[in-house]
Amino acid sequence: MRRLADLITHGLPVHLVVTTRRWFCDVPGCSRRIFTERLPSTAAPSARRTLRPAQALDAHPGWPHCGLRRWER
Repeated sequence: MRRLADLITHGLPVHLVVTTRRWFCDVPGCSRRIFTERLPSTAAPSARRTLRPAQALDAHPGWPHCGLRRWER
């Protein structure tokens, strides 16, 4: 289960709680024993935020000049 922060709506923070599937590898020499489902259109692997806040900043024509600091994706 993952908890992702999304864009603020009506002044309230929004968090998505997403259940993802897990797969287990039974091969003894496998370097990754557990695989989890990816959400490429929603969030990057291990991200705590959805992609929408970064997309909203990218859509704002003056964000590099308005003093906002862009967070790491």
